[in-house]
Amino acid sequence: MSLLTVDPSPLNDPQAYLSLFKFNRKLPKCPRTGLPVSYSDIGDPDGIPVLFVPPSGCTRWFSAPQDPLAAGFGLRLITVDRPGIGAVPPVPLADRIGTSCMMIESVLEHLGVKVAHVLATSAGVYCTVRLLSSHPGIFLTGLNPPPAVYLVSPWSPPLPASDPLAYRQMLDWVPSRVLATQDITLPYIVPAVKSMEDAYGATSRAVGSALGAVKSWWGGQPAPQSTEAAPQTVPNPDADGIPVPEEELETGEDEAPRGRLWAPSAKYLTMDYLYAEDFSGIGQEYLLCLNRGAQDSGPEWFKAELESVAASVRDAQDPKVSVKLDIMVWWGEQDGMVPVNGRTWLNKALSAHPKEIRLMVNNVPDGDHSDLMLRAAGIGEVYTMIMTQGDSTDPKFRDAEALAMESAAAAAAEAKEAEASAKA
Repeated sequence: MSLLTVDPSPLNDPQAYLSLFKFNRKLPKCPRTGLPVSYSDIGDPDGIPVLFVPPSGCTRWFSAPQDPLAAGFGLRLITVDRPGIGAVPPVPLADRIGTSCMMIESVLEHLGVKVAHVLATSAGVYCTVRLLSSHPGIFLTGLNPPPAVYLVSPWSPPLPASDPLAYRQMLDWVPSRVLATQDITLPYIVPAVKSMEDAYGATSRAVGSALGAVKSWWGGQPAPQSTEAAPQTVPNPDADGIPVPEEELETGEDEAPRGRLWAPSAKYLTMDYLYAEDFSGIGQEYLLCLNRGAQDSGPEWFKAELESVAASVRDAQDPKVSVKLDIMVWWGEQDGMVPVNGRTWLNKALSAHPKEIRLMVNNVPDGDHSDLMLRAAGIGEVYTMIMTQGDSTDPKFRDAEALAMESAAAAAAEAKEAEASAKA
């Protein structure tokens, strides 16, 4: 039965639908941390298990809009709240990543699930690399073969001024005390943002860009898509992440009409549900991403963690047959939160261990920091890959994917060169 025909459904009563048990699950006491843990288990309950590690919003509510889409692809998305979010109490900043990973392991253990696929976006990359280095037991076959890792617009740490790729972060000017109190300031700021968007729409590109940057950072709502975006093969979302009604879409000769997945009244519901719970951990996550804690969480931390990931993969392999860890990255070339220098740095860091890690990169010319989670050239490609491979870590599937991605990247590079030559 389709999720869109059940009662309540995302279309006929999204508020009641988001109140269902699957969005609001709880492990009363994590056996590793002793803490209560809130999480969601959505999509197709009998589908391919996928661990989804959310962005700096740190909340299972970020994955909620994906529910009907994931179900359509036959995927089961499991998302665990991080400390200071939902039912999870806050922890010291220094313990944040370790505690988050232990809770993820406990939730998967409670569900009796081992995953072959990990999907992370933005700040979710921190927990993802720690899971790979220190929690191999959560994966379907440990690290032999390793799971498939999909990073959509991952965060890249601030670089020191001495680094040749150093750049100014968009939020460098924001004092740490302001970032650390987002649970106090956001409820007052976002209603104003909602009103501005409802009143002005896209009439001001300057205002739209600024609001998009704020929302991309928080991870709660996507920034507006370019009007020149390529044709979509998954439901086409509007600027608020709610797919557009079929009757409002213009259908080209090569496109079939696409229906919406959520009622318009769902527009801000996930944000409202987040505010109904504790979300003090968001500010702490910002400090982590900007490397403003007492312990390092910047480029040296990333390098050390990736070295540990490579060692874990290497140690898990059969001496006669070695299988690499595949990390697939999607970047939006219009990403203002992680500009080209940040993307270049993280690509280099992820490819620094070629014997253990195979990196595949997809660049979306008109993509930004968060709209790839709503587009065919992003989440649609991720879901298609997972659906094709199934609940398996067999490397033969990813070898074919790697070849296709390399061919696409080469074709894109050739097209850019041809365009540059034509302009010269």
